[in-house]
Amino acid sequence: MYTFDTLLMKYFISIINTAILGMFFFVALGCSSIQKRVSDDFQLKNAPVRVAVLPFDLSALNAEDQEIAALFRRIFYNRFSYLAYIDMDINEINEVLSENMMTDTEDIYLLSYDYLAEILDVDALIYCTIKKVSNLTTGIYAETSIEAELKMLDTRSGSIIWEAESKEVALSGILSPSSVVTLIQKQIDNSKKREALMKIADKFSKKIVKTIPNPSPFIDENIHLPKIYTLKTNINNKTKDEGFILEVHLTGEKGMKATFDIGDWKTDLSMEEQYPGEYIGHYKVMIEDHLKSALIVGKLENSDGFVSKKNYEKGLVSFGSVY
Repeated sequence: MYTFDTLLMKYFISIINTAILGMFFFVALGCSSIQKRVSDDFQLKNAPVRVAVLPFDLSALNAEDQEIAALFRRIFYNRFSYLAYIDMDINEINEVLSENMMTDTEDIYLLSYDYLAEILDVDALIYCTIKKVSNLTTGIYAETSIEAELKMLDTRSGSIIWEAESKEVALSGILSPSSVVTLIQKQIDNSKKREALMKIADKFSKKIVKTIPNPSPFIDENIHLPKIYTLKTNINNKTKDEGFILEVHLTGEKGMKATFDIGDWKTDLSMEEQYPGEYIGHYKVMIEDHLKSALIVGKLENSDGFVSKKNYEKGLVSFGSVY
């Protein structure tokens, strides 16, 4: 039997515990800041037509972060392709630069814009410097962030059409006892640095691309980018070994040419239209395949040669042992 003093003590302890637990509410927040400037002289009716997204400058990052951030260009490029420019394919850009003995981003950024425009045959160049990436996870707090500077240069005049400084941050912490399970899962998810940074890179790209002048009102109404609605795959976070068959499902406009990329490692892999607007493609992992955390990208191309792209946003794929 409890005495009055014992009951009183238990009452006070329960109040203290409730007060402490009341502090532990889970919250997931995101914030972004974008400072952008568009040239006063720029007019959409005179906008460049063919644009190249140059390799991103990652020199401010450490070696581990550089490896991850190398994927940011692909993510940005896929978002940029929604605008009414003819975007030069990244693989084609890399090939041309390599043929001209230009593989170091620092050296590329030192070259004159008119020389780059000549060898790439474009009207504009997009430069991006990733200033910082971070992924911090503790017992009660997680933060993932990207900071970058970007600009779009008109190679016909040498003028800066658009430039921006942007920071995207995803935060999570503890605010409520009812979401402890959610909190634990969020912390686990955030601890997977590569996947966490891929998610925030896509958010970053989506927001920053919206600030770029879009000449679509001045493009012929009969020319449009094919619409992609969904992109699904059968991957998860586990590394896939020999014999695994990667399946990629894409839904979009019917009657298009559909392909998919596995990062920059395998590109333009064919997809078949099984039903109107429903496309499927496969890749079987071979014993010699070794790949670490590649982005899956689905693409639709219409008869005019315009291509739309969509990332698979829920994960990256790895094959075999990575040396």
